[in-house]
Order: sequence, then structure tokens, then C-alpha cells
Amino acid sequence: MILNFAVMKKLFLSVLIFLLFVANIYGQYSSVLAQGNWHKIATNKSGIYKLSYSSIESLGVNTDDLQISALKLYGNGGGMLPKLNSDFRHDDLVENAIKIYDANSNGVFESADYILFYGESPHIWNYNASNGLFNHQTHLFADEVNYFLTVDNQQDGKRVEVKQTLQNASKTVTSFNEFSFHETENENLIHSGKEWFGERFDIQNSQSFNFNFPKNIFPLPFFSSQ
Repeated sequence: MILNFAVMKKLFLSVLIFLLFVANIYGQYSSVLAQGNWHKIATNKSGIYKLSYSSIESLGVNTDDLQISALKLYGNGGGMLPKLNSDFRHDDLVENAIKIYDANSNGVFESADYILFYGESPHIWNYNASNGLFNHQTHLFADEVNYFLTVDNQQDGKRVEVKQTLQNASKTVTSFNEFSFHETENENLIHSGKEWFGERFDIQNSQSFNFNFPKNIFPLPFFSSQ
């Protein structure tokens, strides 16, 4: 009985390893990039980006009778991949919801039409719940985030959903948090590794850096150094 249990356990582990191997191979060879024509778009700041008709043409997209529903945008946003293999990460590019302005509502992408999408910076801000502050993380390996545009006439692309207007709202938002950073990463003291530093503080032991926060509601600017 003990021998049979050991054999069954070994068989179960062998099957599990095989399934994981197949899943890994399948994941590597089933990327969305495997089919169709793809056009790369790079962003370096977080915000709304506009792709005009001329921009689409300059990417090399065939705009002859281009159906608006066929346009799709893929990308996984900013920030570095997690250090731990156990942490979540996408195993492929995910489709992003986009907004397409159709000037004459004919469903064909023409000269007056354009695409709006939210592009991200490679550098991200993480909220620290313990101190109520946001921590900045510089991407160590990239200065841009890449998105990929494709035309798929087989299935409609993902679009920004129109949300129903909230009735009888009781709160008016008049302010928001704004973030900025100065991190040039000019020097690596040991010429190796991932620790980079900015301006030297040696003979000149003080330096000033300007930040622009329009319509700042505080009487004095607030600075935090790390």
C-alpha cells in the first residue's frame, strides 16, 4: 500500500511538471504579436496621448477603408517587472481601452478622426499606506514605455466605456495631489550595479532645482528629499 502511494505520488508529480512545461511552451508561442502587423508607439510621461490620422499613416498603417472597430492598442504600462518570480506579471501584452473620435460617425477612420489613449511613464509612484506618502521609483532599464497598435478585422477593439453621470452629487472636488521629481542618475560610484546618483555635493554643497506646480493652493511650496 505504501509502495503504491509512492508510485502514485511520483506519477502525479510527473504529470504536474509536464503540464507546467506545456503551459510554459504554449505561453511562449501564443503571444498576440505572433499574428498581424504591429506598430510601436513610445511614451515617456503619464497622460492622455492623441494619435491623429497623419500619425497613424506615419506609423505605416494602411488607412484605405480602415474600419474604426478594427483598431486595437496593446501594452502593459509603466514600472519594472517584479523581482520575485512568485509575484504577478502579465505573460503577454494586454489590450488597452481606447477612445476613437469619429467625426462623421461612418465607422471609417478618416482625416478628421483620431485616437485617444492613456500612456504611462516608465517611472512610477507607489502609495505607502504606513506613512500616507507616495514613493517614486525610477525605471532602471528603460526611459520609455512601448505600446503596440494593430488592425484586427476579426474582432472589435476594446473601447473606453461611457459611465453614467452621477446624479445629485454631494461633493465638489477642488484640489488634487501633484507629484514631480528630479533624478538625473549621472554617476555610479562603483561603476556597477543599480545604485545611481545625481549631482555631486562636494565643493558646491548646496544646489537649487525648480519645480512648476500651477495653481498651487499652499502658501509655500512643499519639498521632500530622499
